[in-house]
Amino acid sequence: MQRRIMWRSWSRFEAEFELNRLKEDNVPLSNQWLNAHVTTNPEPDDIWLTTNGYDFTPTKAKRAVTWYAESFVYLPNEYRNYQTNHKWFHRYHFNPNYASQANSSLLHIACWWQREKRTYDEIMKNKNPTHIFGMVQGKKPDEKLCPADWGFFRSKVVQACRHRSFYYYGTKWTKDDPNYRGESYIDGHKHSPQKFNDARRLLDKCKFVWCLENCHDQNYSLNYMTEKIFHGFLSGGVPIYLGAGNIEKMIHPGLFVDIRKFNYDINAVCNYCEKMPDSQYKEMQEMIAVFLDTDALPYSCDYRFKELDQKLSYL
Repeated sequence: MQRRIMWRSWSRFEAEFELNRLKEDNVPLSNQWLNAHVTTNPEPDDIWLTTNGYDFTPTKAKRAVTWYAESFVYLPNEYRNYQTNHKWFHRYHFNPNYASQANSSLLHIACWWQREKRTYDEIMKNKNPTHIFGMVQGKKPDEKLCPADWGFFRSKVVQACRHRSFYYYGTKWTKDDPNYRGESYIDGHKHSPQKFNDARRLLDKCKFVWCLENCHDQNYSLNYMTEKIFHGFLSGGVPIYLGAGNIEKMIHPGLFVDIRKFNYDINAVCNYCEKMPDSQYKEMQEMIAVFLDTDALPYSCDYRFKELDQKLSYL
């Protein structure tokens, strides 16, 4: 039975972008996918598919399926945040102990395979690094954030790399920092769909790419892997990763530099990468190339949308 799938992403622009990609890439879907941000009259049999649990209310549709959510966890001060921000319960979206509740389904979004693999092949033909480190991340973190919060390590990276071969993009960072290269959106507009297609091109001159998830707590971050590590792969660099507590079960540990192995010491990570022999670096790049041609396919957006569409057909 064909269903109307009400797809709700972080914004109307992002949902538009995702749905347009599905059509342009001819991803075979058996259901009718609609932008829930602009569809105002859901029908009783519609499935409300959202990346944000709090976006769904029972009056809008009969059934909701939560699919892939960013982390709103604040540890250890989550209860203080709960008093002013009820989004803290989002932890259940990516922790398997919670993901089975509330009719939620945890799936990853990594990359748009049909497009980004071609770009990767082009980048690798002309790969000529000018910098050792690069990073594309969002907001500059609040200085009061605790070590478990999403912005803590991004700030640490900028501090540790300030006098190294490093550049970074993002919003609300110190604009006069010599390592800062501006916002990560192509046209500088925060709602531009182009932002999804930008990171790998911005980082193609870097040997190593900092890939830091929005949550890295070892208990609440299980399975929480987003597109960030794939931006590192597809830029032709080697990712430096911190995020999913079980990342090694999803991505072979030989394909990235694991910050945890250095006891979260950013300077130690930098020193290790700077001293890495060319032979070891080349071997990691070769392993990444094999991974992108084989085991990485199930983490592509094309694959995930198709897989989810099939699951929704049985609801």
